[in-house]
Amino acid sequence: MRMGRLFVIGSCLVLLLAAPLVSAVSARIKDIATVRGMRDNQLIGYGLVVGLGGKGDSPRSALTRQTIRTLLGNLGVTFGEQEMQAANSAVVIVTATINPFSREGDRIDVTVASLADARSLAGGILLQTPLKAANGSVYAVAQGQVLVSGTSETTMASGGIPKGALVERAVPATFYENNAVRLSIHDRDFTTMDNIGKALAKKFAGLVYRVEDPTSILVTIPENFRDNPVGFIATLETIEIECDTPARVVVDGKSGTVVMGENVRIGTVAVAYNGIRITVGNYSDAKIGNSFMLSSADVKSLVDGLNQIGARASDIINILQAIEKSGALKARLVVM
Repeated sequence: MRMGRLFVIGSCLVLLLAAPLVSAVSARIKDIATVRGMRDNQLIGYGLVVGLGGKGDSPRSALTRQTIRTLLGNLGVTFGEQEMQAANSAVVIVTATINPFSREGDRIDVTVASLADARSLAGGILLQTPLKAANGSVYAVAQGQVLVSGTSETTMASGGIPKGALVERAVPATFYENNAVRLSIHDRDFTTMDNIGKALAKKFAGLVYRVEDPTSILVTIPENFRDNPVGFIATLETIEIECDTPARVVVDGKSGTVVMGENVRIGTVAVAYNGIRITVGNYSDAKIGNSFMLSSADVKSLVDGLNQIGARASDIINILQAIEKSGALKARLVVM
């Protein structure tokens, strides 16, 4: 049984690491960068879900009773404490994300989650709930039937309302200023930023740009596009550039998956771990028992060798971590 499990893990590692590698990757600017100013905004609100048929908050929830009392009071309804049935209701937190350039009347999805001790929000109706941004202003109002998926207690206490919020206020967004556009790439890298600048200069003759830092480049809109900035950005986004990525090894300890980039190298090093001996350096490839020597100083050869001797996924991860701490792994090790 143990050997079968080792074989499966080893096969998974070999499949991931044996894929052919290329020297560089081309990508469109729109796939690796965004135009500064075009960002989402998070909204949050506090509301009440009703119609839960006794699966709502318990009678001991003072917050729920106070919320119901305040709501009905605003509607001109008065009642006694003994008439209140909080179990049919639940206080909730409502969240949503509003996209840039959203306008009044647009609809956005919302997520609803119990704030007290409701057992289930299934079948409930969220009453009108204002959604605010970090600046305290209301940008949307949510209302509608809560849809719940799953059957466990944790999944039943939260749900969503597709297109359940109505945008009441447009989100200000400026994608260019002073006839200039600022691009931000997703991963910090000077080489990629320099490649973007060179590609832009090649596409637009006489283009003025400035690389500000590893993530930002300021591009001046050419004279012939001043009246059509959208057209300029659309053209800019389709330009393909050479992307450079830092050397990195990503390890998932739960599944035993190891993923590496093409630039990963290992310096000369000797490792002894739980009866496994490894030597990486100027040696001919050889394997004796649980020991082996590698002349190829890369992670793929190392993992392949460990798989061949039946090393467990945890062994491979611990060995990679030890090699990184010694300074021999010429890459960043990311353990998930």
